[in-house]
Order: sequence, then structure tokens, then C-alpha cells
Amino acid sequence: MSARIRIHLRNNVYGLIAIFIALGGTAYATHPGGTDTIDTEDIINNTILSKDIANGRIFNVDLADNVFTGAKVKDGTLTASDLADAAVTTPKLANAAVTTAKIATGAVASNEIANDSVTGTDVLESSLAKVPDANLLDGINSTAFLQTSTTAGGDLSGLFSNLQLNSSVVGTSELANFGVTGGKLAGNSVTSAKILDGTIASADILGSAVTEAKIASNAVTNGKIAGNAVTSSKIGLDQVRASDLGPLSHVSGTASTSAGSTATATATCPAGTQLISGGNSTADDVRLIYSHRSTANSNAWQVRAKNESFGSIRIIGADAYCLAA
Repeated sequence: MSARIRIHLRNNVYGLIAIFIALGGTAYATHPGGTDTIDTEDIINNTILSKDIANGRIFNVDLADNVFTGAKVKDGTLTASDLADAAVTTPKLANAAVTTAKIATGAVASNEIANDSVTGTDVLESSLAKVPDANLLDGINSTAFLQTSTTAGGDLSGLFSNLQLNSSVVGTSELANFGVTGGKLAGNSVTSAKILDGTIASADILGSAVTEAKIASNAVTNGKIAGNAVTSSKIGLDQVRASDLGPLSHVSGTASTSAGSTATATATCPAGTQLISGGNSTADDVRLIYSHRSTANSNAWQVRAKNESFGSIRIIGADAYCLAA
């Protein structure tokens, strides 16, 4: 190695080391303030990752209030010591979550038991005190106050061994709500006066029970009759008048015929109407052959006639009277 190369390397050794480190892919950063002088202003926001934080280095004072939600708490890790006293309120309890094992002995007081909720099966028979002797009442033997051969009085009749209620002593106040069922009612005992007006519904009426005699005069109005329910057989003879018919329309048709010839005129009712009758109009010297409903079209009226004039053209007229369908 020449002397000039050795001098060049010696004078530039530090610069060459820096180039070597940069090319090797490892970067080193220092802060002008020295050790422990990097603060929050020197860190780019949202760049610190979990792996950058040493275990056990996040303390309570480092946490903002209300930042942890239920999703951040690992299931089954909260213990009693993590809960503040009286923190578990009624809304926090799931339905049927409080079982017998969760209730302290003697913790349920009288005011926490719903009325009429304790039944016979809930009572431990062995815990009950001895029932007083039924053969004694105020120290008197039962033979002295129980007289089965004595006749009862008041609302009762008969012997004490076979008591009976007197007639008409059970009033409304003695009956429980809905206590009178169908089986308690005698046949034909519910009269009109016993039924509240306007309470009989369709479901209460037996099929075909409403006969002609049950229907008041003029009670069946148009609104009570189902569509297309009135057929021809339901209408009395000669009961339909012109005023009962809907609007009528008149349609005419003509045909011309020369002397000695015949011609046919047709009048056809328009769609949505029904032919109910028809007619014809001809001159005196025109002989009518027929005037009737068309055999080819039941909704048309047809007239055929012969011109018996002496050399004149005549007009044959057909008329159709149509009723809205």
C-alpha cells in the first residue's frame, strides 16, 4: 500500500465508518439533551405499539377516565374486589340470576314476600308448633258444644249433621266472579232481561238460528245483502218496476233496401251493457219478416223486412234498449 493511500485512510477513518454503518441498514439516533431527554413532543402521534411498552409499566395515573369499555375487559376476570360496594344494582341483574345459594340466611324479611305467595308446599311441617287439642274449646270438652242433633237457624236449615242453605240466601256478594258457569244454569233460565243490550255477538248465535220470524220488518237493508245474493227466484212476480232498473241506453241500426228486396238491420248494445228489449221502425209499404234478439249475438236486436213499394228505396230500422250490466 502506498504512503499516500495510508495517509488518506487515516485522515478519513471516521467518515468511512459512518458510511459503513449507513450501508449496513442500522440507524442510531441521539438526542441533543443526552440520556432520558426524549419527551412526548419528540414522539410522532399513534406510533407507540404494545411491544414498545415494558410489562407492568402502565399505572393508574397513566390512564384517562372512562377509556375502558366492556369489550376491553377479559371475560371472567373481574372479581369481587374489582367491584365497588353497592355497584351491582337491579338493572345489572339478569332475570332469575339470584338463586337460593345467593341469598344470605335470614336475609328475606316479611315485606319482601309477596302476599299470598307462600303455599303449603313451602312450609316445613316439622317446623310448626303443635296444634291445640281440637277436643277442647276454652277448656270445655267437645261433647259439650258439638250437638249434631241440634237444628240450625238463620240462613241454614236442617240438623248440624246435614246442614242446608235456605232458599234465596245466596246473593251476588256471596258469588265469586265467574262463579256461575253454564252447568249451574237451569234450562231456559237466561231471559232477555238478563242479557245486557248489545252484547250478543255473531259467535254467540247458533247457525241457522235466525229465522224469518226473528227478523224485524225492513231490517234487511241493501248493505246487509251480499253481492249477487238476490237471484231470479228470490224476486216476486211483477215486482220489478222501471224505476228499479239502472240507466237505460238506446242504440239503433239501419239498413236500406230497394223495391222488391229484403234487408236486415241490426242494433248492438255496447260493451258493459245488456240487451233487455228491442223494436223496429219501417214504412207502411215495408213488410216485417221478423224482429227479435239476434241468434248470432245475444246482445243485439235484429230486424228483417221486405220493401214492397213501387220503385222506392226504403230504410229498415232496428232499436235496442240496453241496461248497464
